[in-house]
Amino acid sequence: MKHFIYLFLLCISSFTSLAQSIKFTIQGSLKDTKKAKFAYLTTLSHQVPISSDKLLMVTPIKDGKFNFRGTFELDNNTYQHAAVFIEERGNISKEELISKFGQLILITDREKNFKHIILEDIDLVIAEPDQMKTSRIASGGKQTRILYEWFAALRSKNGKLLDFVRKFPDAQMSLDAVAEASSGISPLNQDKLEAAFGSPKELYTLLSERLKKSEKGMALRKKIYHIK
Repeated sequence: MKHFIYLFLLCISSFTSLAQSIKFTIQGSLKDTKKAKFAYLTTLSHQVPISSDKLLMVTPIKDGKFNFRGTFELDNNTYQHAAVFIEERGNISKEELISKFGQLILITDREKNFKHIILEDIDLVIAEPDQMKTSRIASGGKQTRILYEWFAALRSKNGKLLDFVRKFPDAQMSLDAVAEASSGISPLNQDKLEAAFGSPKELYTLLSERLKKSEKGMALRKKIYHIK
């Protein structure tokens, strides 16, 4: 009986460790609040690989400030993309967002009143509701800052993605960046993509040993080096 209880507790412990939970505090302050009535936080997106319908929160903006606190289950991921946006309406539903994202009426990184972030502790300073994209990170936002450097490297091309992975060799986003860079390569575009971002093998060698030995890292190695 004792042996059975021990195995039962061990299984629960293993399951709990896989279902990683994070706590987040996302706050912001606005200088111009004429059209800023409500703040929203969501993990919904038009981009299926990073989208999750788990989270949609809304809060009134009071005295030019808003605050979100909560807990999020990451499942098998190590971080979660999210968006903060400002609206005059306070009754936007999950169904409405899903529909608009699905029809590409809304695109997170295009909307002026949206701020693409990683779900974590972050403090934003916002000039106006339609300047959310350019809002400043006052404190926190460690992973969000890495995300923006990743995006900047993709825009710059010229091998800047190699510099990004070299700067953050142990960041999960670096592993994801290498995986993304290698996924779209074919004989038709290989030379062009590798000139812009570096070859998958070059990028992979820059990753930390911890990431290379992870489950995703080993799967990526097999793909890049065509190991059966």
